[in-house]
Amino acid sequence: MTIGKREQIVIGVVITIIIVALLHLLIFSPSAQAYKAAKDDYDSTAETIRNLNTLRDLRQLENYKVGNKELVDDLEKGINDLDLAQDEAFITVIIDDIPDEDLDAPPGTDDEALQALRVEKLGEIEGVKHAIQLEKLLTEIRRLRRLRMDYQDRMSFLGPNTQQNWNWDLPVELPPRMQTGELWDRLKSVAEYKGVLDYRPTRTVEYDETERYYHAWLAQVGLNVNHATYMKQFGEFVPLYYRLAVADLIMEQMPENWEEVPIKLAKEELTREYLFKILEIQLPTARLKGLKESKMYFAYEFLRNLNNLLEMLLEFDVVDVSEVTLRGWGFLRQEEKLGDPNVEGTMVASEIEEIDDEIDNFVSAPVKKDEEGFGMGGMGMFPGMGMGMGMFPGMGMGMGPAGGAGAAGGAEGGAAGQPGGAP
Repeated sequence: MTIGKREQIVIGVVITIIIVALLHLLIFSPSAQAYKAAKDDYDSTAETIRNLNTLRDLRQLENYKVGNKELVDDLEKGINDLDLAQDEAFITVIIDDIPDEDLDAPPGTDDEALQALRVEKLGEIEGVKHAIQLEKLLTEIRRLRRLRMDYQDRMSFLGPNTQQNWNWDLPVELPPRMQTGELWDRLKSVAEYKGVLDYRPTRTVEYDETERYYHAWLAQVGLNVNHATYMKQFGEFVPLYYRLAVADLIMEQMPENWEEVPIKLAKEELTREYLFKILEIQLPTARLKGLKESKMYFAYEFLRNLNNLLEMLLEFDVVDVSEVTLRGWGFLRQEEKLGDPNVEGTMVASEIEEIDDEIDNFVSAPVKKDEEGFGMGGMGMFPGMGMGMGMFPGMGMGMGPAGGAGAAGGAEGGAAGQPGGAP
């Protein structure tokens, strides 16, 4: 069969059409569909953007930045003016906060070795922070001592006890005999009895007898244990202030070259740390649950704010501050890991209940009364502090219990006992 030219042309056109159709279906159609979908998405997004309130130009964005910075600066200025900024020295560092680059670890150090280095670094950081915290607290104690020395008639709550009032009786100097070299002999006896006491089993006759002699020797160097214990009625940290005031006065008696020529007490060199040990001064540096601070922060802030308030009262010519009671502390706690007892560091329900009880005890505790029923509070000046003041000559707002005479010190040269009512 012979195909003519016309038939050949027809067959070629048909084949060409088929090839074009196949190319369109296999190649051009998917691309066309993708293009259509992209265009539809573009049109939809463009319409959405056109309906938004957009910035007219970049200068408007800069104005927003400047305005926000001014607000932040005003906030920081307000915090500083109100003296509300937190001291970084009192923020506890946790081990997870220490980055690897601070560990000086060689490349390739494994995780276990890094953790050991991190623990070591944490100890170094805590040691530095605790030293700074202690120095800041001692600075405020010296400030309070100066207020008592310079304004004895206007700060009667800091003075000695009377038959009418129990006072803080913050020491401003050691007993006269302890301002000589005799102090180191007495401290040696304190150290010896403290060493014996630490090895005695408690709740025994031997322990009680050793403790009685130990307290008698403490009284000779100027630390009255009964008074320190009784001072807790004025606030949780007031006994700590009293003990630190005594320790600071002792350290002031140290010779200038004490580091080169150390003083020996019971085979130990006398350092501030060892002095705190034999005077039973325990600094509350343990981090509180749910907080980045320890009780040292609250002890410091209480005293710093008290000193600020007392100086303010002097400027307003207040005649006398007759009683001050620090009434506990409250705070917000973080609860990021709350409730999972299987995860280390979390707080479970029983611990939260313990925290609530702790806050209730310090914040909501009733004002303590003496046996005669007199209130020990004074006038509440602001949350956390009660204060008795003499606003005008001859007028005092504080009231304290009357007491009888106390017993004399237990050892020769011991300080006189406090008025009746002390433990």
